[in-house]
Formats: sequence, structure tokens, C-alpha cells
Amino acid sequence: MEAQGTAQPSFTADLILANMNASPEEEYFNKCVTGILYATGSDTSVSALESFFLAMSLYPEIQRKAQAELDLIIGPGRIPTLSDRSQLPYIDALIQEVHRWNPVVPLGLPHKVSQDDTYDGYFIPANSTIIVNIWAILHDPTIYPDPMEFRPERYLVNKDDRESIGQVNPDPHLYAFGFGRRRCPGITLAEDLIFMAITATLTVFDIGKAIGPDGLPIEPQVEFHGTISIRMTNVNM
Repeated sequence: MEAQGTAQPSFTADLILANMNASPEEEYFNKCVTGILYATGSDTSVSALESFFLAMSLYPEIQRKAQAELDLIIGPGRIPTLSDRSQLPYIDALIQEVHRWNPVVPLGLPHKVSQDDTYDGYFIPANSTIIVNIWAILHDPTIYPDPMEFRPERYLVNKDDRESIGQVNPDPHLYAFGFGRRRCPGITLAEDLIFMAITATLTVFDIGKAIGPDGLPIEPQVEFHGTISIRMTNVNM
């Protein structure tokens, strides 16, 4: 591919080009790092999409708003692409709310303090393990009013209402994907996968509650399990 000039820039290509004479150990390292990038981006994306389907079954009016935006901006006859994302603010807000409403990694990853530190009056000795409760941050009612409600509008500004500018909630990406230098390296891949899956689904399908033998909708009953990332189990929806 390189000789033909068709190789696309990528994380893996950068690893290879940075060391063209890599040893077997270095090549193995490159394979492992690349594999981790895909594995973490795919497993966590599935978790986020499960939350999306649950939210759409519980909040059909939000589903209709998202589909209306797709009909208006994209129109019939094609599936949205990544180049359409900037023109779909409600879809973008919906994805933000998926990350906030049911964060994929609710307790993040453990971090170790490299030196003594003090935060908000608390002394944190070196080598302490720090676990951040991301779920609690994203459900803090002082930051996100009515945190248990799925509400994409919390991230949108009404340009005709100046007061609404101060009411826009913080982007949950600030917390949902970790912090600082140890932030999730697969965030870009995960976000692209989630956007494509959600927009394609809303373009082609309507998501609703299952119908029981009596002809009445079945209220979703969901249990969660997992270690670092959470997944749904015993789903009834």
C-alpha cells in the first residue's frame, strides 16, 4: 500500500512508520496496542448502544425528534455518513445524553498518585489508588438537573432565548471517557461507531417496547453486569 501511495493515515501506520526496523518484541507490542484500541472501542460502544435502545424504548418522543431531524437534513434514500454529523445537532445531543444517562465505565479506571497531593482540603499520599465515581458526577443534580431523565435538550441552546445559554449542561465527554493523559485512547473510534450505528438505526427502524400476549406493551426490565464496563443482561424490552 505504501508503494502505491494508497495507505491511509492511522494509529497503526504511525506505529509502524516510527520504527521500520522493529524487533519481534516491538512488533508484538504494536499488535497488542492496536488490538486494545479496537477491543476497547468496540466493547464499550456496544454497551452505549444498548443504553441507546433502552432510552428510545422508554422515550419515544425523543426518538421521533431525532428521526424528524434526520428526515429534514438527510432526507429519504440514504444513510447518514460521518460528514453529516455537524448538521445534526439533536442527534449529537442525543449521543451526549446516552453517555451521561448510563455511562459505560461508571467508576472509570483506577489511577495511582505519583506524589503527595492535596485536593479540596484532603491530603492524598503518594501511591494512593484513586477511583473516580463518574456515574455520580454525571448524575449530580447541581450539574445536570433531573439527572435520571433522558433529555438531549439539556445540551442545546435556544438562540432566541439568551437565558437558555446559561442553562446548557456540561458536555459529559468531559467525564465519561476518563481524564487527563489517561483518557480513553479509543474515544474517536467509539464515537464514530456510535454515531453511524445510531443514525442508521433511526433512519431505517422504529424502536418500541415489546408487545405481550395480551397485546399490551411490556415495560422494559433490565439488569446490568460487568467489571470495568457495564453490559445489560436479562433484558426484557
